[in-house]
Amino acid sequence: MQNALKNRQLLAYSSGSLGTGIFSTVPSILLLYFMTDILGIPAQLAALGIFIPKLWDMITDPLVGFISDKTKSRWGRRRPYLFVGSFLMPLSFVFVFLVPDFSDLIHSFYFVLGSFILSATAYTIFAVPYVAMPAEMSDDPEERTKITSYRMTAVMIGILCGAALAPLLVDHFGGGKTGYAYMGITFSLICFSGMLITSFSSKNLPLSDGQK
Repeated sequence: MQNALKNRQLLAYSSGSLGTGIFSTVPSILLLYFMTDILGIPAQLAALGIFIPKLWDMITDPLVGFISDKTKSRWGRRRPYLFVGSFLMPLSFVFVFLVPDFSDLIHSFYFVLGSFILSATAYTIFAVPYVAMPAEMSDDPEERTKITSYRMTAVMIGILCGAALAPLLVDHFGGGKTGYAYMGITFSLICFSGMLITSFSSKNLPLSDGQK
C-alpha cells in the first residue's frame, strides 16, 4: 500500500508519546500528595478528585474514538484532533498544579478537579486518534509492529521522565506551591513540544483512509 516509513517519520510520530507518557505518570505520583499536603485538601476529597477524572475517561475514550472514526475533513480524520489535543492538554495541565490562593479549601479542590478533568479530556482527544494511526499508516504487520515499538519506547521515556524528574523539579524550584507550579509548567512545555511535532508531521504520514 505505501512505501516503508522512514526513521524520521517514525520518530516524529512517536514524539507525541513523550507527552502522553508524562501526563499519565505525573498526576498519578504527585497529585494526591499535592492536594493533601500542599493545598490542605482532606484526603477523602482529594481521592475523589483523582477518581472522578478516571471515571470520566471511561465515557470520553469510546466517544472520541467513535467521533474520530466518523470524521471527514480536508485534514483527515485524525489530524484535527491531534492539533486540538496538543494545545489543550499542555495548557490545561499547567493549571492542575498552578492553583490560586483561595480562602476556602473547597475552591482549591474544585479548581484542581476542573483542571484535571479538562486536561484528561484534552489528553483523550489527542491520544485516542493517535494510537489508532499505526493501523492506518501501513498494512504490513511487521511495519505496524515497528511503528508501535517506536511509540512504546517514547511512552516509556515519558513515564521515566515523569516519575524520576517530577519530584526533582519540585525540589529544584523550591518546593511548596511554587515548586509544583514550575514543575507543571516545565512538563507542559515538554508535552506541548512532543505532541505538536506529531501533529505537524502527521500530514506527511500515509494513511489508509485516503486523507492527509
